[in-house]
Amino acid sequence: MANPQVENGYTKIANEIVEALAKAMPGFTEGQIIWAILRKTYGWNKREDKISISQLQKMTGKSRRMIIYALQNLEAKRMIIIYRKRNRNSNEISTIKFNKDYDQWVVQEKTPQYTKILENRRNYYATKKKMGSARKIGVVQELEKDIQILAPTKETITKENIYSPNSQKEEKTSPIQDIFSYWNSKGIIKHRELTANLQSVINARLKKYSPEEIKEAIDNYYTILTDDKYFWTYKWTLKEFLQRGLEKFLTENKPFENYSKSETGNKKPSAYDLTMEELKKAGLR
Repeated sequence: MANPQVENGYTKIANEIVEALAKAMPGFTEGQIIWAILRKTYGWNKREDKISISQLQKMTGKSRRMIIYALQNLEAKRMIIIYRKRNRNSNEISTIKFNKDYDQWVVQEKTPQYTKILENRRNYYATKKKMGSARKIGVVQELEKDIQILAPTKETITKENIYSPNSQKEEKTSPIQDIFSYWNSKGIIKHRELTANLQSVINARLKKYSPEEIKEAIDNYYTILTDDKYFWTYKWTLKEFLQRGLEKFLTENKPFENYSKSETGNKKPSAYDLTMEELKKAGLR
């Protein structure tokens, strides 16, 4: 049983920073990287430190590729500062610093779309709950209640939601169904049915990318599609997105920079981004 004690070491962080992170902490790998950097710096009473990719891999359990992409994205969001050596042949580790000036952070929570994103996430969890509510778990049928997005606490655990191996197994959904439900939760173009053809397309992409990477790309696409700061306005179906748009909106490919109006003026999607038929539908040809 874990028994952490302050006497064995602690990380001293200003309450103001904790409150700022509570409002703007990025999800998935990026959030884990933030905490790892805070541990390696503030945890040793340092403002910055030389932190290697392998150290972050060990601390987060993520792959080298995902660590690199997350670092690039956090740097673009100005949540961290990376001091790199100019000599490319040098194997010296880069110095990383957490940017405590949260007014400089470029995060979704500061855009008008944040409320909409949060609402869609809640709808996603509500949809998953509704789909599973018709199934009986043991001898107790699930009740339609407000979804608990946070982990259950001593005050919220009841006989209906207490863990049991059988219920855990029954509620588990496949990665394909999970991606399908996640896409529909965004409300871009909703699909009524998970067809065999669509399952095949999702499965093909899951062979190359993890569910986490695909969901993150969907989040990026939704944000860019619905935020006036970006020039992209064309709506794909899930099949089209997976076949033609997934790579464009992966965090590693810096979609927020590529489709930003401030970076490219008032540029519109080109034939590189869309087919001629799609350009005509969008009124661009």
